Amino acid sequence: MAGIDRSTWRPYFRLAALLFSAGAIAVACVGNEDRGKEQKQVETTSEGPTLEDAIGRYRAGDVNGAIENLGAVTDREPDNARAWAIRGQLLQMQEDFDGALASYERAYEINPDQKGAAYGAAAIYAQKGETDRALDLLYELKKGGQQDLSQITINPSFSTLTEHERFSGLLMTAEDFENPFVEDARVIHEWVGESQGDEFGWIARNVGDIDGDSIADIATSAPSKVFSEEQAGRIYVYSGRTGELLWSHSGEEGDRLGDGIETAGDVDGDGRLDVIASAPGGDRVFVYSGRDGEVILEIEASQPEETFGRDVLGIGDANGDGHADLVIGSPQNDQV
Repeated sequence: MAGIDRSTWRPYFRLAALLFSAGAIAVACVGNEDRGKEQKQVETTSEGPTLEDAIGRYRAGDVNGAIENLGAVTDREPDNARAWAIRGQLLQMQEDFDGALASYERAYEINPDQKGAAYGAAAIYAQKGETDRALDLLYELKKGGQQDLSQITINPSFSTLTEHERFSGLLMTAEDFENPFVEDARVIHEWVGESQGDEFGWIARNVGDIDGDSIADIATSAPSKVFSEEQAGRIYVYSGRTGELLWSHSGEEGDRLGDGIETAGDVDGDGRLDVIASAPGGDRVFVYSGRDGEVILEIEASQPEETFGRDVLGIGDANGDGHADLVIGSPQNDQV
């Protein structure tokens, strides 16, 4: 496709309806993400491949086979918006941008709730230099209020839009959060992210009393924080009593440290609760001492690119050895 710089193309495939604070959270933050569903083997129907067949092929690494299956599904079910949207994503991965754009637009035409399809189409229009069309789609998404647009500040696909006079109007401002609660609420602490696009507040958790002052403390993360080129991520632990930063840690290039963060329980047996945080981009998980933030454990994946640490959780002392134990999810691991 003429006009697309493939060297900087970085598609985003996280399908979620998320509301971010454009860099600010207050005491607790609500976020919900589809963490993936149990994979099931689904037999092809007598009518041909199903959407589940296509997803299964993609998970098995057969992208072209998945696209072929999706083509069969959309031929048979031309109003299947989800199939068109997924087909757009996979064609985008294969750098068939014209095909991806057509699929995205069809999905959005059938079902305006396919926000991810509209976002993908906007990114391709921006890459093609069709600025007004890209901005129009992004403003439609902003009006709907269901799509996180903070990513447009760090997604290279939208770099051609940043100097346009309409671009700043897509971003949320402090005024958007003056009255963020439906019910009456008193804000005890408010913490502000370091830069826009970091996804500060991606997860915010009560991690218990880790500093020993008898008041529960708060951990949060900014997994999209960039220090050079790739998303490294950073985690933060704050005092629940004073609101002060107790300690923080940064990931390495591509890590997305803080994609998952939870209380780990007392892993090292020092009487203080500890914190577990994942870096699925680097296939690593870290456990930090609640006392001083030092790394207690670094656990690595058993195979590359298995998204190790997509979910992490402390589960208490499961084996009775006096130390808290952990559960770590790895959705792309195919070992038996």
